Amino acid sequence: MRPRIAFVGAGAVGGYLGGHLARLGHDVTLIDAWPAHVEAIRAQGLKLTGIEESQNVTVQVPALHLF
Repeated sequence: MRPRIAFVGAGAVGGYLGGHLARLGHDVTLIDAWPAHVEAIRAQGLKLTGIEESQNVTVQVPALHLF
């Protein structure tokens, strides 16, 4: 059984770490208090950017509202 990972706070740090873990195949759920942010992640995926163009990816990761 794989561990499930939840990030409460899907802002810059939580979103970045959670997004990359999800990209690598881990079972990740992002939880955030900002409804518009959660809806954007659900609709468009989580956009991760890096220094090089090859590091710019969009990840589909489950996202939940905190409230």
